[in-house]
Amino acid sequence: MTRQINVETLHPQTRMLSDEQIQAIHHSTLDILSQTGIVMKNKRAEELLLEAGAHKMGDRIKLPAHLVQNALLAAPPRIPMHTRTGVLSMPLESGKVFFGTGSDCNFTIDLESGERRPVLLKDVQDIARLCDGLENIDFVMSMGVSSDVSPMHHYIHGIVAMLRGSVKPIVFTANGLQDMQTIYQIACPTSPVGLLLRRFARLSWLHK
Repeated sequence: MTRQINVETLHPQTRMLSDEQIQAIHHSTLDILSQTGIVMKNKRAEELLLEAGAHKMGDRIKLPAHLVQNALLAAPPRIPMHTRTGVLSMPLESGKVFFGTGSDCNFTIDLESGERRPVLLKDVQDIARLCDGLENIDFVMSMGVSSDVSPMHHYIHGIVAMLRGSVKPIVFTANGLQDMQTIYQIACPTSPVGLLLRRFARLSWLHK
């Protein structure tokens, strides 16, 4: 019988900062939040921070260090991201790296003519379909700002195009709360029956 040899699998990592440097940045951040504070322009967010234990001085909200630390401890160590078919494809956790497309180009190169032109909604769907077939692309993001739809609603049109083109997790941008609520309502019916976004997360919001 052939003897099986256990070979350790290596997981190389690139680190830009040491543990000590990370801790130094973290402690400096705590000092800034507690001593300098932040300007919070969203009234509801300000109310939530004050209710949680922050305090207001002038126009700034100051967050005690223990408040930030408790929030970090309460964050889940793992966020599972699934495809629309319910397959776990992108668990967001320590040590994991995932790749996807960038976003919001205003122009593209036409594949037929080779000429530079404004992005169309069909381009967003076509790129999503391409990404869907690329095994090394883990998530999809809108490749462009569609010039053939209303500028006020292009994020919503973009999410529809991506949903039509791919079942992979989607990273999206939105023009405010109303956009986010509309996108959520659009995306829910595309999940498996009885397994909506509350159970199988497949959308991630990128705040710019």
